[in-house]
Amino acid sequence: MKIPEQIVLPINAPLGYATELNRALYGWMRQAARNLNALDQLGSTGSSAVAEVLLTVPANSTSHAEIVTFTGCTAVSRLFATIAPHLDTDENDPEMLDVASLSASPGVGTATVRVSFFEPTTGPIRINLMAV
Repeated sequence: MKIPEQIVLPINAPLGYATELNRALYGWMRQAARNLNALDQLGSTGSSAVAEVLLTVPANSTSHAEIVTFTGCTAVSRLFATIAPHLDTDENDPEMLDVASLSASPGVGTATVRVSFFEPTTGPIRINLMAV
């Protein structure tokens, strides 16, 4: 079921239109809850892999993509990526990074991590990856 990016309710829509819209939204929410439940059950089997990787962002970049080694990752894994805690001696502090987006795509034993920034950024960034 495809969720529309934007729903526009016409001004002169019949009274029942809003009810149908609510039913559709409720259906999408129920499907999302079922998907999360299935993901929870998959994760509870212990079939997951975790890793901390280090991205090296070139000078003054507003976006960066890097293929990193990720043992235990398969091409059909679902990946979760977060900014990892940094050491006090690290060049970049997670609280000071202006991250616009962070995503990861699975590969066999690898992951492609993509990150974009609101401001030009340089240096190493620690990323936590989890595959389920």
